[in-house]
Amino acid sequence: MEGLESRNRRAGVRALAGCVVLVLAVPLADAAGPAVIVAESRRQAVVEALRVSGSVTAPRAARLSPEVAGKVAVLRVDVGARVVKDDILAELDPELARIALEVAQAAAVQAGEALA
Repeated sequence: MEGLESRNRRAGVRALAGCVVLVLAVPLADAAGPAVIVAESRRQAVVEALRVSGSVTAPRAARLSPEVAGKVAVLRVDVGARVVKDDILAELDPELARIALEVAQAAAVQAGEALA
């Protein structure tokens, strides 16, 4: 059997919970003192929104290392897109490779003439 003190304490808590009022002090410019707004407490859903700003970083990242240098002509994926092995991510401008080939061919011709 529970004690009288325990029952009284719970009854007091119930009575207090039923009579709780919310008191807000709102300062006024009046010298008479702050205005007080009294409202009964009631149960209601609390909707909480939090707006923040900052940077988002990926938990994993990959560093690209192309086999040849060049100027990117076409980027085939968007930032944040999922890719798998052997996906073509970008295409290089072929003009730089064409010029490098012509220079190498001319150097080979000159070297051949120098040996003859």
